[in-house]
Amino acid sequence: MSIKEEWQALARLMTFDDAVKTAISSDQYDAYIREIADRVTSLQERRGIVKRLAGNDVEFDWELPRTPLGQYRWQWCTKAVLDRCVLAAPLGDVSWSRQGMLTVFLTGYTSC
Repeated sequence: MSIKEEWQALARLMTFDDAVKTAISSDQYDAYIREIADRVTSLQERRGIVKRLAGNDVEFDWELPRTPLGQYRWQWCTKAVLDRCVLAAPLGDVSWSRQGMLTVFLTGYTSC
């Protein structure tokens, strides 16, 4: 077993939705899935939805999927990738603006 495989086995990685599925009844889980379907929801929103539907918090450690090097492991799918793109899209304008500032600072040239 490689170090990576050993770490994954010890960490017992799961998504928040997997943790919810193991902690509540199937009817409550179905209601939870219906509520989060077709929209982007943060972990805090999801925690609130579960608490409202089930009446208790679900134990979930957000830091658990960090590798020994500090990187997060996440279970990707097309929806997850698109959700991340939608959430990060507004930051594109900020980054683009900052990139142009270096040119203005160094050369004094602006295209506007």
